[in-house]
Amino acid sequence: MDAEKEKNEDIIETIDLTKRFGKKNEITAVDSLNLCVKKGEVFGFVGPNGAGKTTTMKMLIGLLEPSGGSGKVAGFDIVREVIKIREATGVLPEPAGFYDNLTARQNLRFYAKLYDIDEKTREKRIVDLLELVGLERAVD
Repeated sequence: MDAEKEKNEDIIETIDLTKRFGKKNEITAVDSLNLCVKKGEVFGFVGPNGAGKTTTMKMLIGLLEPSGGSGKVAGFDIVREVIKIREATGVLPEPAGFYDNLTARQNLRFYAKLYDIDEKTREKRIVDLLELVGLERAVD
């Protein structure tokens, strides 16, 4: 891909992206959002509390399924290709940290499962990562 084509690539795109809540979908949090952010652009997502910023971001990383419309992040569909979006962006869903009530192994296992890393690879990476940071003795 040449540099000019890559520069014009849509990194985030939504078409009529909508999210409704409630038993009868009576509460609209995001209403037909059309958004296009090109690769390399700096984009600010601002607005008052309740404007739908967090709801939109959660849909973009696959934590919430849209009620309507569609979206892509890094060329991947926000409903069907969530794992690929997480791999491409390195997104770490909230809470961005570790759970105090879990061991180091359990914390790493939790996040590895979010990225759908197979069990054999996951368990080896956990041991390797803990050795890398000098926590192999504190694994459990």
